[in-house]
Amino acid sequence: MKICFVVSSCIFYGNEPFKTVQNMQRSTFSSEERIEQTYHTIETIRKKVPSAYILMVDNGKYNPSEYFEEKVDMLVYIGNKKLVQKASSVNKSCGEAYLMLHAIRYIKDFDYIFKLSGRYYLNEEFDINQWDMQRICFAHNTELFDSLPKKEGYCYGSHNTAFFGFPQKVRRKMFYAYLLAIPFVQTTRPIETALPFFCRKPIHYMETLGASGLMGGDGKLWSK
Repeated sequence: MKICFVVSSCIFYGNEPFKTVQNMQRSTFSSEERIEQTYHTIETIRKKVPSAYILMVDNGKYNPSEYFEEKVDMLVYIGNKKLVQKASSVNKSCGEAYLMLHAIRYIKDFDYIFKLSGRYYLNEEFDINQWDMQRICFAHNTELFDSLPKKEGYCYGSHNTAFFGFPQKVRRKMFYAYLLAIPFVQTTRPIETALPFFCRKPIHYMETLGASGLMGGDGKLWSK
């Protein structure tokens, strides 16, 4: 089975405030720290899934290819596109949606695609055999998941979009899910609720993803 990891990144970020989020800094970490953290992202993928193809897509202010072109299989820089720059200035969710719309164009030849946000990494709990390679795999962001209403396999609410996966057969569906999510994330709705809403079934819910990382906003450790 041909596996691809899409590593989404914004290594060199701007200092301008987001248009729809007040008093939110873009990142706790410097660009130098983000480079080192993304190196670790790539190292853990190579360790856990040695045969995986790594596609890195970056929407930052400057092209980071000199730091990563020899570490990944392909690097796509889209930060110089005006529409991407405009989207990234709105909020993080909007920037991510446009980034993934570009990434999906490059993953036609793979059986299963993992999306892992740059700076996050695969931890010791990651087990690729626990993922349903025939379905979209998400983890829900609430501990009350079991008590929440579900309809045709979809559970309303916030899903983790830092790390999830989907099979090739729903690649087009994922493209349109991101496209449909854009009007919502351009306001105040986060990508964590908008994207899964338009994906709907077939979603397989994961209890353990096997990923960790320091969150950009406050530097706290996230692990699932």
